[in-house]
Amino acid sequence: MATKLVFLPYLQTWNVAALHVRLLLIPRGNPLDPLIAAAPSFPDAKFAFEIHLLPGLDAIPPLGGPATSVANEPVVATAAPLFQELQAQFQIDPAPPPANPRPAGTQIRKHLPTSYQVAAQYVPGRTSQVSTDDSYTCALGAPPPKPFVKLPPADPKVSWGRVIAALMRQPVLAEAAGLIRSLDIAVAPATSLAAGGWLYVTLAPGSDGAGLLGVPDGLKIYGTRIPPLAGGRPLFTPVLFPIATVPPSGSYDEPFAEVDNYNDGFAKTVHGGQPQQLDPLQEIADGTRPAKELGLRIGWDDEQVTIWCNRQIDPAAASLDAQMGVSGYRIDARTVGDPAWHSLCLARGSVKVGPVDLGIFDGELTVETHPVQLQAQSIGDYWLPTYFSRPGTVPHWSGWIRLASSSAAVRTRTIRPGCRRCRPTCRCVTAMTTSYACAWWTTRAVAQRCPARRQCPDPRLSLPSPAGAGSAQAI
Repeated sequence: MATKLVFLPYLQTWNVAALHVRLLLIPRGNPLDPLIAAAPSFPDAKFAFEIHLLPGLDAIPPLGGPATSVANEPVVATAAPLFQELQAQFQIDPAPPPANPRPAGTQIRKHLPTSYQVAAQYVPGRTSQVSTDDSYTCALGAPPPKPFVKLPPADPKVSWGRVIAALMRQPVLAEAAGLIRSLDIAVAPATSLAAGGWLYVTLAPGSDGAGLLGVPDGLKIYGTRIPPLAGGRPLFTPVLFPIATVPPSGSYDEPFAEVDNYNDGFAKTVHGGQPQQLDPLQEIADGTRPAKELGLRIGWDDEQVTIWCNRQIDPAAASLDAQMGVSGYRIDARTVGDPAWHSLCLARGSVKVGPVDLGIFDGELTVETHPVQLQAQSIGDYWLPTYFSRPGTVPHWSGWIRLASSSAAVRTRTIRPGCRRCRPTCRCVTAMTTSYACAWWTTRAVAQRCPARRQCPDPRLSLPSPAGAGSAQAI
């Protein structure tokens, strides 16, 4: 049985002569099995990537035509030992159940706090999955349904898909497993992308595993939409599009617009606030005060995040096949007058899987935006949290905060898997980041900590404008 593959290219930077891209390779099935009969397994494969770069943005291009270039990739030495050790440590399910179908009548909902409504100058109508009334508060306060159902014991078996999803959350592991490959693609003439274009990657005919090209759905290919390019700049891939012999039907106007909005890797509407009442969900003064200082809660792009989440589960959107390019968000902060950003997501530690020692991870983790079903129900709507970074999570700003006016702009930076040293001086990211686990969006919130650590009488949050993103870089 063939181990099928998915190829997803993520734009990183444009230096006026070449595109820097990170290619995500996802094996579907057992990665230690041969890709196809008489072929090596995924970790032992020597891939030759056929790169297709097409100018123009009129429509999603069809699969085929001459390649722009071919990139020959060596075997990743750490991949086979890592997958073998993972197989030894996990109880891998040899026949995992099929993926759950998209549930009809289920949606992911979100309450829009006042801070977002003011910052975004909110007007209803963009999506029906958001609300501004007390729906979320009522849902949280509703009694759990009866009779109570005891949760079944956890299944000790896991699928390779779950294991690979865990690898993609840690850049060092993802690279060591061969899931992420870096490509530098020369563009000649440089002006050929002045009006934008498309990029997708497939297997060259002589590559290991090239037989998958003849297997139905053996190699699923996605392309990235390149914005018009002139001078050097960071790039970001918020959404990917299916590439097939017959281009997909249907309207992709909304995902195209999302690429136009987010190809710089910055969140567009970042907002925040501190609880002013005893109930942190209460936004109208009721005469109470918080029992303790809870810090600054931060949110961003509430409507867009809700739309992206619903697109992944809505049966009506199944034919669209527009994959999210965002997996998590990162937050930086700085004091007023300090030109340096300071990450609230930094982590450092050794990365080992049994005897496989991959060295030290010294970089940033992410804030992920996950919806939940209330009262541990298995059916019904999901809810996103009111704010995505809040007290009790990491990161959150827990010192005294001076909040900004809601009209202040916040910028976001994009971070991709594989960045091992995403320190503020690294310049490989610039503020908050979310998909397939390859594009990690980041938002740089510039929070001001009161030097005297006292409650400041004039609270405000100072946030940099996207127009001033000179220090923002993507990797």
